[in-house]
Amino acid sequence: MRARALIVDDDPTARECIEAALAGFDAVEVVGACGTRNEAVAALCSERPDVLFLDIHLDDGDGFDVLRRAAPCCDPAVIFVTGDEAQALRAFDVAAVDYVVKPFDDPRLVAATRRALDRRRTGTGVTAEALGDLRDEIGRLRNRLERPFVRRLGIHDQGTTRYVPVDDVRWFAADGNYVRVVTRAGDHLVRIPLSTLLERLDPRDWARIHRSTVVRIDEVRRLEPWGGGDLVAVLRDGATLRVSRRYKQRLLDAAL
Repeated sequence: MRARALIVDDDPTARECIEAALAGFDAVEVVGACGTRNEAVAALCSERPDVLFLDIHLDDGDGFDVLRRAAPCCDPAVIFVTGDEAQALRAFDVAAVDYVVKPFDDPRLVAATRRALDRRRTGTGVTAEALGDLRDEIGRLRNRLERPFVRRLGIHDQGTTRYVPVDDVRWFAADGNYVRVVTRAGDHLVRIPLSTLLERLDPRDWARIHRSTVVRIDEVRRLEPWGGGDLVAVLRDGATLRVSRRYKQRLLDAAL
């Protein structure tokens, strides 16, 4: 018998990405996709899925509230798929099978789905292996949140080092082997991979919006459609940055 899966995410693109990743699973049947808390609770009670792919931040509530309200109806294996890295411990408290941080790749979601299917097959809840993996993921996220974040950047130019406070930076952009540091006073180059720099930035203040761009969340004043699921972020001074569909959920999750 195929496992029945329900997808709950207020972003249509995210729902499509999850469903596409599940297309290769003959053992999984997607029985519904919802965008709101109320729709999710109704679908959980009517469809009684075996596996639930659940976002944390929804337009009319949050994923944890969905679980509370639907608890009398069913008890699916829950995989959180979210742009919020800070809720992993809370997910562990409700016995989630896995916690997948957006943007995700298909292999990551596939691994989470396999764990959920193992739980359904064995009927013993989270397996020891899955529990260990989840603890590792929570530990990684906790370490990132708890370790000191970079507070200033050293700009080296012809033997001189000048320090730029991270609080003065508006966005970062990959530029070959360098990262362009954009401040209101001007631009600078630092020799560091963008992915390495991102690991040292406070995720509560920064969001990756493109494979080559990281923006300070508070700089974004509005989001406008671009086409093909992409968006344009309009900043405080009117500057615009492209937001790819793969990364846009982080900005959407950052607003109430």
